[in-house]
This record gives sequence, C-alpha cells and structure tokens, in this order.
Amino acid sequence: MGQDLFTLFALLGILTGLTFFYGAPLRIIPTSLVLAIILLIGNVGGIFLFRRVCLRQITPVLPEVVAIGRDWFSFLVILLIYENLLLYTGFIQPDVMDPILAEMEILIWSVQPTVWIEQYIHPLAVDLMSIAYAFHFPLSFGLAYGLYLFNKRAYYREFVTALLFCNIAGFILYLIFPTGPPRFFLESTYHIMPLPSFSGLYTWTDAFWDGNNPVPIHSSFPSLHVAFSTITLIYAFRKAHWPDSRRWLGPVVTVMAISLWASTIYLRHHWSLDIIFGWILGLMSVLVARYLTTLVAPEPDFSGLGKTRPPGFLA
Repeated sequence: MGQDLFTLFALLGILTGLTFFYGAPLRIIPTSLVLAIILLIGNVGGIFLFRRVCLRQITPVLPEVVAIGRDWFSFLVILLIYENLLLYTGFIQPDVMDPILAEMEILIWSVQPTVWIEQYIHPLAVDLMSIAYAFHFPLSFGLAYGLYLFNKRAYYREFVTALLFCNIAGFILYLIFPTGPPRFFLESTYHIMPLPSFSGLYTWTDAFWDGNNPVPIHSSFPSLHVAFSTITLIYAFRKAHWPDSRRWLGPVVTVMAISLWASTIYLRHHWSLDIIFGWILGLMSVLVARYLTTLVAPEPDFSGLGKTRPPGFLA
C-alpha cells in the first residue's frame, strides 16, 4: 500500500469515526467531488506531458498514468475533506475556543502579539507580508513537484506522508478545538482597522483566503500554513534529495518560511499559539513519516520514477 496511503486511510478512519460518534451524517458537497476529480485528472495529465515533452522520459503509457494517479490520489482526498469541513464543524465542539487562546496569550506574553505589533504596521510591509502568506502552496507543492518530476519518488512519498499526517491531524484538531483568526475575535481591540495597503493586495488576498476557506472561524489552531512550511523546510535541507547544483534550495526556503511565519502574526491571521503548535505538528509529522518509511517495504515501480528507499533522517 505504501506509507502515504496507509497514513491517509488510517487518519481518515479516525476522522470518520469521530464524526459518526458525535452524530454527524455522512455527507459531501457534490461540486467539491467534481472539482477534486478535475484537478486530479489535470494533474496526472500535466505531469505525464511534462515528463514526455520536457524531460523526454518515455515509459509505457498505462502503467505510468496509473502510477501518477496513485501517487497524487491523496491530494484529491485532502481537498474533499477540506471542502466539506463546513458540514461537520460544531458536532464535536459547538463553541469556538478563541477566549481561551486570548487569555493564554496574555498569560504567556503579557500582551496580545497581534495588537502589540501594530506599532510596526506600514502599508508596504502589509503588501510584502501578503505575498509571504501566499507562499503556503508554492512552498509545499513546489517541493512535491520537484521531488516527483525529477525521479525522487521514494522521497516524494515520504514527504507526502508527512503532509497527509499534518493535514488530517490538523482537520481533527479543527473539529475538537475550533478557533478563528484573532482579527475576528479582537477586532474591537485594534487601533488600525483595516490594515493599510499601497496596492490593495492585502484586501484582495484577505478576501481570497476567507472566501475559499469553508470554515474561517473554526480553522486557526494549529496553523497549517506554519506546519506545512516547517515540513517543507526540513525536507529542503535533506542532503540526499538534491544534487550540489540545487543546494541553494534550503536557504531560499528558509527565507520564504520565516517570512510566512511572520506574516501570520503581522496580518492577524493566527494567534501565536497557532504558530507554536504548527511547528510542533510539522516536526511530529516528519518524524511519523520517517518512521513509517522504515516500516514499509518499497513497492514495485513500473513507472520509471525511481524506487530508491530514503536513507537516514538528515541524509
């Protein structure tokens, strides 16, 4: 089965069991299923054509298409879960937990970090941070495509296993400990509302994130932006993944990840505890993926994408 699909189905079983236990009916938004299937087909076709046209890698068509579909199937399920979270939030914990986080922030820092940082708000910085916050998908998916397209299939599966564990564990925490961004809960506390922007980029991106998040007031703790970028940062520095000509990748990802982490507080998208637990979840996901990889024997590879088992943790 592979460590990635094992992780997917194990955590999916836990998530399904939780929703059934608390009386949530099993439902799905039809358009989300159509969207997921379209994206999967497009992804498989795009990777197949890229390998044929750009990399000039010629392998039997059917085994290659099946292998690509199998390897990217997990993302289809993740998208389905995310798009249908709205149907299941509130069954386990009907009340948002923002008051608890707000009190803990004061207890730890003696200030609200997103309020304290207002003294450094500047329109140009707001625009730059809006760009940094959008690094979320390019970072993780960029690394996934890089590993997959350049014949690092075993490393790709381990990386995807970490993302899967992180994502579904995060979804479960959203159901158990629902919280929203501090910009909603602390709106009356801020002196600068809304955040200024030279270009209007912040307004556009903020509307985009909220408009495409089915549960904006239930999906803050932990920060999956932070957790995903933490996972990506660790794998970007693993020496065995990249030839010497691409050793620049680690420092570049470091700058992007740190910028993203700063933007979560600066733009009031997350509480500081969201960030801390995002780091913890990201590191835990890598350790789980590494452990599962040592337990699962490599599957036969008929796709020509490579089948070398990953070596040690930082090798």
